[in-house]
Amino acid sequence: WLKLSLRSFSALCDNSRSLPPLPGFMADLDLLAPRYGFGVSWDTVSRKVDIDLQCVVVDRAGAIVDCAYYNNLKAARGITHSGDERLGKPSHVEEIVWANLRRLPEHVDLLVFVVAAYSGGSLQDVANGQLILFEEREDQEVTRFAMERSTGAVDVVAAMVRGASGWGLRE
Repeated sequence: WLKLSLRSFSALCDNSRSLPPLPGFMADLDLLAPRYGFGVSWDTVSRKVDIDLQCVVVDRAGAIVDCAYYNNLKAARGITHSGDERLGKPSHVEEIVWANLRRLPEHVDLLVFVVAAYSGGSLQDVANGQLILFEEREDQEVTRFAMERSTGAVDVVAAMVRGASGWGLRE
């Protein structure tokens, strides 16, 4: 995902055809409900690391038009960030970005989800990092997958893509 070429990025944003196959992507998951939450949970290993979840909103031309993160909780009329959570929640899902797909402007075709180690280390300093997709509510988990423990401070982890037949998730 991190090594997307400009051509691949343009293909992601082109909704005139079905979603293009891209090497390295897992199978698409169709998103049929109007509202989804994308969450992150983790444990720290050797240092206290604050992981932040962000959602970058991209139009069909490939331009970034908005972003939701800890200091900008609303974006593009359909994205809501839960806010920065540093102490942990009982559900162990520290941050969630909710996307109301029906409220997004028609020119928005791509939501890119990014995790960043804001303070205290890098992504390799967290254990049990999980990315979780919820449908409609936090108690309706659709899927979860492991967060990569890379040496970097930022990773693109998934995308919601509007295709000819509707929205899909790429992880």
